[in-house]
Amino acid sequence: FNDKLLGDGGSFAEPLARNWARPLYFDIPSSLWRDGENRIDIRLRSYPGSGLLGSVLIGPQALLQPRYEWVYFFQVQLSAGLFLATLGVSVFAFGLWRKRPGDSQYLWFAVAAFAWSLLSSNNFIRHIPMPSPAWEWLMFSSIAWWSTALGLFVHRMLGKRYPLIDSALVAYAVLAMVLYAVAGEYLALVAAVWMLGSVLIGGYLVWRLLSVRGSLLRMPHDSARRVLSSPQQIALQ
Repeated sequence: FNDKLLGDGGSFAEPLARNWARPLYFDIPSSLWRDGENRIDIRLRSYPGSGLLGSVLIGPQALLQPRYEWVYFFQVQLSAGLFLATLGVSVFAFGLWRKRPGDSQYLWFAVAAFAWSLLSSNNFIRHIPMPSPAWEWLMFSSIAWWSTALGLFVHRMLGKRYPLIDSALVAYAVLAMVLYAVAGEYLALVAAVWMLGSVLIGGYLVWRLLSVRGSLLRMPHDSARRVLSSPQQIALQ
């Protein structure tokens, strides 16, 4: 600010510090303000297709600090809490599957929860433990595996087997990993297009669940009650 450094968001060397979801807050000493024109210089480094500069707000501390603290909680601290929660759920579900390997719904739920925990870490980890391209590959691949694992989990919870659809779901996630690995500087664009598959998977799962609900509503009361009670019986064994 007026040629004086106020602070920074971390390293500009590889791997770059990650602040895409982290708000930054700096105090400007009153001694730095000049009568008339004041100048702010902001240095930004990012990778092609993934770097943007958000809104720059200047104002009284009483107005900006509460807003900063709210955004920091919502985008950083809440993500850290979700990371711990989903990681714990993943470990618990994996433990259930180890005790009952025949119930593969626990395995796929564990995979889905673990993939979501990885995605949550992308919001609060500033200094990543690997090169940035490898980290981006891991994050985008996690989205594909989350939607795939969720689909396989729903199929098994419904007690249905759809071999072709199951194979297509796994192929979608595996192909995502391959495409992201070879995309290079076009990774963000390739991921944006390929992730439309995750949207389609989500729509398919909603349709599948609604169709099952509709069939239950059309069943006689006693039959529907037996179907609805069967997952609880399985879980309590």
